[in-house]
Amino acid sequence: MNIAKRITGTLVWLILSVVLLHGSGQSVAQQISKEKLAELEYYGPVKKTVIKDKSVFTGPAKPTQSQLAFMDLELGMFIHYGLSTYTGQISGDGKQPASKFNPTGEIDCDQWMKAAKLMGAKYAVLTARHEGGFCLWQTDTTEYSVKNSPWKDGKGDVVKEYVEACRRNGIKVGIYHTSSHDSYHSNMVKAGKLTGEQYAAIQVAQIEELFSNYGQIDYIWQDHHGGGDLWKAVDAVIRRLQPNCVIFGPDCWLAGGHSGWVADQLWYGVNTTDGDIHSRPTPSDELLKRRDSGQPDGQYFRVWEANTSVKGNWFCGPIGVSLASMVDSYYRTVGYGANFLINFAPNQDGKMGPDVIERTKAFGDIIRERFGNPLGTATAEEGMGKMLTLKLPKKALIDHVIVKEDLTDGQRVARYRILAKIGNWQKLTSGLTIGHKKIHRIDPPITANEFQLGTGTIPSSKADDIKCDISVYGKWID
Repeated sequence: MNIAKRITGTLVWLILSVVLLHGSGQSVAQQISKEKLAELEYYGPVKKTVIKDKSVFTGPAKPTQSQLAFMDLELGMFIHYGLSTYTGQISGDGKQPASKFNPTGEIDCDQWMKAAKLMGAKYAVLTARHEGGFCLWQTDTTEYSVKNSPWKDGKGDVVKEYVEACRRNGIKVGIYHTSSHDSYHSNMVKAGKLTGEQYAAIQVAQIEELFSNYGQIDYIWQDHHGGGDLWKAVDAVIRRLQPNCVIFGPDCWLAGGHSGWVADQLWYGVNTTDGDIHSRPTPSDELLKRRDSGQPDGQYFRVWEANTSVKGNWFCGPIGVSLASMVDSYYRTVGYGANFLINFAPNQDGKMGPDVIERTKAFGDIIRERFGNPLGTATAEEGMGKMLTLKLPKKALIDHVIVKEDLTDGQRVARYRILAKIGNWQKLTSGLTIGHKKIHRIDPPITANEFQLGTGTIPSSKADDIKCDISVYGKWID
């Protein structure tokens, strides 16, 4: 990634997040009076929800069952490991010899999964082949792979060991591969040793191998996916061989660059630059001109996923992000309805360092402590109607409220508010989209045992179309 663009993107997100946080602050003591039940006061700034042509809008884009299941995973571990672990490069120039892949110890993929489980990850993504072009499996498509390394006398297969470890540990299998960025074979094209057609054939053949020889692949993270004939060909192979795999591109997209943040108002519907499902999303808002917040009337449903690296770079190195920052990113990703893919990289001995084990446990412990057991949940299984009420058996000190939307028939909630009965009914907080999940921190905590969730819908929907639930977290008052 261009460094200037990355820095600019991060600065934009910093500014945007400050604005969102400032604008969404709600006073717990603010009582809802009859005079304040007008739509804008009741729900918040709904003017951001724009459907350009209501006359042709028939309803929101609908997800597949695979997309819904993927959203339920929420948290994943990105594992950058490969030739760059031993060369010090990140993208890889394709010029480093395969012999440099030479782990100083025994690669332990089960130990990687231990770190993932400590963190609370439900899926993992391994760089089966990063941008440099070096393959971590026994491929017949190229000589640039583990078979020409000294590791296990050229007979080792990192992808095989990784996939088997995922399954032993109950972690969904994800792989990283980028067909458009392969330095080794791009160098050959530039040197006149390969044609563009031969380059494309190699990419397709590598996908054929990965999706034919390693059982079910649940997710593929296709870096730089941008539409065009190559990506269409690759996606078609995946759909033919494993139709239930979630594909980064047509099924899922990156939100917030690599910042670990996403937009507070997140729509899963997207339109693309040329109307094709394989292409990049169009800018989603005339004001923000961003590609990572979607549109309520978007043609295609895409899961949003954010990622970030806790290491100093994507491959091995010291941890450079604080625990507090990781937790904050969780709120700004999973807490805003996106998946969150956190990168931890094995060291040159093929194992996660003690610092990774310590950090993943500390992070996972915080998430489990805060969100492991709700004090109560109410679900509108037959439709929201006007309000959904949650009543606890006794009063509790509440520090978090989580609301979720059933997305089976698409995303419909355009605004919502949460009330708590503190003597009288008072507005606790409000927002625009809910989506898969919206986490609200209640600071300072409040004491109550009755809560209500009210929602407003996009055009073509009515309250009875919406199915949501509300859960509260904290501790009981003795």
